[in-house]
Parts: sequence; C-alpha cells; structure tokens
Amino acid sequence: MNRFRQLPPAFTRTELLVVLAVLLLLAFLVVPLVNQQLERQRREVCANNLRLIGAGMLMYAQEHDMHLPTAYENNVRSNRATWDEAMLNGYVKRRETFHCPDDRVRRDCSGGPRSYAISGGANTEWTHNWLFGAKLTLPELARRSEIVMVTEGWDGNKPHCIGSDWAFVRGRQVVSFHRHLVVGDPRTYSKTTNYLFLDGHVEWIENPSKERFAVMFPPLPPGYP
Repeated sequence: MNRFRQLPPAFTRTELLVVLAVLLLLAFLVVPLVNQQLERQRREVCANNLRLIGAGMLMYAQEHDMHLPTAYENNVRSNRATWDEAMLNGYVKRRETFHCPDDRVRRDCSGGPRSYAISGGANTEWTHNWLFGAKLTLPELARRSEIVMVTEGWDGNKPHCIGSDWAFVRGRQVVSFHRHLVVGDPRTYSKTTNYLFLDGHVEWIENPSKERFAVMFPPLPPGYP
C-alpha cells in the first residue's frame, strides 16, 4: 500500500491564463458598476443637502416678511453675513450640509468649503442680480417650481468657501462638481447638476437647454428697483 498521498496535478499555464482572463473580465465589468453606484450615492447626498438648505431658506423667508436672504448683506447678531452664514444661524444645523461629496476641489477655507451658490438671476451686471433677497410673493416669482434658488457649483472663477463674499451665481456661471473639471479651463465645465427651486424641490438636470435656462434664471423684471 502506497503510504504517500498523490498530489493533484498542477494547473497548466494555459489554465492559469484562462482564470486570470476571467478575473480581469469580471473586474472590468464590476468596477464601473461599483463606481456608478458610489456616484449615485454621492449625488443623492448632494441633493439631500440642497433639500435641507431649501427648507432653511423657506423658513428664513417666513420669518423675514417672505424675503429670501441676500447674497452677503444679511444681519446676523448685528453683523453683516453671507447667505450661508445666515442659514447657519438657526436654519441649517451643520456646516457639512454646504459641502457636496463630489466637490473635490482644493481651497483654503477658514469657514469650510461651500459647494452651493445662491442664484442672482440671469443678468450680467452685478448690480442687477435681483433674485436673492427678493420677496417670494412677487408676481415675477409665481412659477416657483421653475425658478432656481440655489445650485451646486460656483461662479467659474474660483470655488467658494462658507462666508466668502462671492456667494452667488448667474445662469451663465453655473459649474458642476459632478464632472471632471479643471479650475480655469471652461472646456471642462458642465451644467449637469442638481438644482434647488423656489418651491423647495430638487431636480437633477442633464445639460438644460437655453430655453429652460432662461426660465430657471430669469432676467431682471422691467421696472424692478
């Protein structure tokens, strides 16, 4: 009787190459799916942040004669404050709410990064950014479900920080964090992102058309002060 167990035959080089090819194929198929799922989760976190900000903005309006906060002329404890600082004064609990996980742009922020900007409307002159600070009962704002209040992104100049003076965007300046971007290279900028509307709902919009953008970021109404 043979006292030594016979070892199973070793894999041939061809069999090892087949196994390796199968593993590589599985990785090729699975990794993009995992990345897509992670991106959907990050996108949903960003959308939830906007919903919380929207709830805070509407609560602020109810306590301020239906006026939205301005970009950077709000009164917080007798001090001038930007809209995000005003929101953190009892309307939004956590500073992290202002940061989208897809925002990976580095900046030096003492107050923390801010991935969102309040809408100023569509006008090009900075003196005519009428939308922030406006009264929600204005006839020009009757279509609240179509007009943007806050959006992810920045002004195309530099990413924002909480408390930064440059606190708003006009329609032509929206830049998404959900696509690969290089700061200073407009060719990498995209308007595919989440948008918070005046009625409080958040919508993911892929490359909004010029016609829809004109409604989302309305121009200064005739005769508006």
